[in-house]
Amino acid sequence: MRHTSSPLLSHFFCLSYFLISPNSLVWAERSSPHSFDAMESFSRRNQRPEAYEVVYPEPTFEVVEPAKEFKWKDNIPYHKDVPILRNVYEHRAPQEAGILFVNGKQASMMSEDTGTIAHELTHGINSHLEKDNPDFAGFYVPGKGSVLVQKPLARRVHIAPFIPKELRGIDGDGGRFNTYIQDKHGREPDAGSPFVDGTKQVGAANALYPWDEWNSYINGAKAALQAEQKFGKQNSDYLTGPVEFSIYALGSMMATKKLDPEYSRSEAFKQMKKTYAYFASESMKVLKAGRNTSLGDAKGEAYLERFRNSNSAEARAMKEFLVAEFSAGWTEQTFGIRTRPEAERPQLAESPTSDSPASAPAQRPKKFLWLFPWPFRSATP
Repeated sequence: MRHTSSPLLSHFFCLSYFLISPNSLVWAERSSPHSFDAMESFSRRNQRPEAYEVVYPEPTFEVVEPAKEFKWKDNIPYHKDVPILRNVYEHRAPQEAGILFVNGKQASMMSEDTGTIAHELTHGINSHLEKDNPDFAGFYVPGKGSVLVQKPLARRVHIAPFIPKELRGIDGDGGRFNTYIQDKHGREPDAGSPFVDGTKQVGAANALYPWDEWNSYINGAKAALQAEQKFGKQNSDYLTGPVEFSIYALGSMMATKKLDPEYSRSEAFKQMKKTYAYFASESMKVLKAGRNTSLGDAKGEAYLERFRNSNSAEARAMKEFLVAEFSAGWTEQTFGIRTRPEAERPQLAESPTSDSPASAPAQRPKKFLWLFPWPFRSATP
């Protein structure tokens, strides 16, 4: 004989599961098919400041298989071997020679610190990705694969006008801006300029070139942080690079939007935005994870604070661009920039005293969920 439960009982079991399972609520919210803006406003309406999170879609990742043959086979020294570096090393470009020039002298890459090795190997992988896909810039993300972003018409020479003077360099004194974006004389630097038939083409670097540096600095920072946690002080400022290049990459995206309107209306621009959002979030995560280390977290935080507080025309334009392209919620969450009126932001309750009843762990607010019949059936002979 077969017994079938009633629809009412099925609804009861289904509703009970969602009410007693916190994880199911998180799953239900994050897997919602609503648009990005709807997701943000939904969280805001339900006033969940303790769990408020704006999730921007990730870019499309491509699988990167390790090459079968390598030109360079030096082993990673034990005192530098960490998971991020190991992953990048195992996916190194087949033509990687493992050679660096330090102060004009040739040196083995393995003689450098962990962060630098990961950084330079990432450049090699990205170059190999671009060689296989000439119309795209490729970026390698350990554990994820590669991101391919179609190159826009905008070039690196178009970026500088969008970068606030106070953010040119981690200390506001030029620094990496002069090395990678525009030199002290207002010209495009040699770094990143492509070679054609053995001749360096100064001025031809694409607007996505700074993203290659950004990606490399993120991988280097993660490797350096793992090395400090495992082997001790690293004596490098690797946490400053990801934060600084989040501004230069933003400038390149603004230049693209202005100079290549057709591109900015295409699927390629959507991939660019998703990639920017992903790298920016990763940059802030590694900065937070590296607090109180030797890796330059204080300088990185100070640079972000200058951006937040700057009222220059260029800085205001950047903030407006972030809100227009990514939303106010994402901008506030990622960069700590408050662009919305106080009344529109999720409000945190005043901190209760330790003996106050309100100091008990916060309870999840109840949610109303649309539940569909899920008939539970049991069969007996």
